[in-house]
This record gives sequence, structure tokens and C-alpha cells, in this order.
Amino acid sequence: MNDIRNNQIGGIIDLLDGMDTVTDKVAAFSAMLERSLESGEELRMHSFGISEILDEQCRSLREIENELRSKINAFAKGKLAINNISEVARAAGLPIHKAELCLFLATGISFREAGKLQLDGANA
Repeated sequence: MNDIRNNQIGGIIDLLDGMDTVTDKVAAFSAMLERSLESGEELRMHSFGISEILDEQCRSLREIENELRSKINAFAKGKLAINNISEVARAAGLPIHKAELCLFLATGISFREAGKLQLDGANA
């Protein structure tokens, strides 16, 4: 359990640092853009570059969000007293997909990775 906690928390801190960096970049870019607009400078010739910079930062934030959600989910799943979805389904007398849905609704923890249900650590 300590290994999971250390790996996940360390990764989360790194992701939050990355998110903070992207936020700083966007804020700095916004200040530069605001000053350029106030100066009356023609920005049409820079519009493609401006769009690319903002798109790149948005992609970075989406990647960070996905990784952060994945790490938080893995951490939360590790905290469950019973984290074996097959065992939960068998004990509840439910098909696995229904047990998975019930646990997701009750805890917010998904047993899916890349859209595939994870059964005992293997892809379903």
C-alpha cells in the first residue's frame, strides 16, 4: 500500500507542478497579447502562431488532466477494502458490468483503463 501511495502522490504532485507551469505560460502569453492589442499593433500576421501556442497549452492541460484523473482513480481503487471487481460481482450476485457500474456510482472509482474493464489486473 505504501508503494501505491508514494508512486501515486509523487506523480500527482508532478502533474500539479506541470499544470501550474502551463497556467503561468498562458497568463504570461495573455499579458503579452493584451499589451500588443493596447499598442494597436497589427496581429493578423501572427494569428496562426498565436493559435498554435494556445492549442499547444490546451493539449498539455488535457494530457495533465487525463493523467491526474488516472492517478487519482488508481489511488482511490487501492484504498478499497475489496478492489477485485470479479469478487464484488460474485458476492453481489451481479454480472461484472453491473457490479462495476454500482461501484462507480457509489465511489466514483472506475475499473476501466483505456475503455477496457480491468479484471484482476488483466484486460477484459
